[in-house]
Amino acid sequence: MYYNQVRQPNGVPALGINLEMQPQSTDISNFEPETEVESMDIIFNKIVYVSIFFMNCMFTFTVSNLINIINLLFSSIGLYGILQKNMKCVYFHTIYLLIGLIMFIYVSIEMYIIYYSVYIILNIITIEQYS
Repeated sequence: MYYNQVRQPNGVPALGINLEMQPQSTDISNFEPETEVESMDIIFNKIVYVSIFFMNCMFTFTVSNLINIINLLFSSIGLYGILQKNMKCVYFHTIYLLIGLIMFIYVSIEMYIIYYSVYIILNIITIEQYS
């Protein structure tokens, strides 16, 4: 059953019911949910994650300590999650960053506090965009 506007014989429009006609179905198979702005945001996110990973690599090679090596490993896990669109890796990386942030707030090393804070914000924005 389909409701539509019909014209009566005297020309007055009225709401009519056509039992034989079906409403137009919307075909969602051709629907493109990702707009151009969203795709640009995702590309920008990937570029930022790759650049942060390479900065981690350079920093690890210049100042080799256990914390920087662990940060590099977890940064590679986050980068893998972004490139493969696997948000479980990004969640795992965010949990690591939160634990590290709490640790370095306690020790009060400003360089790592800023690093972890910025990376957590980036992960939260990325998780929001992909969900």
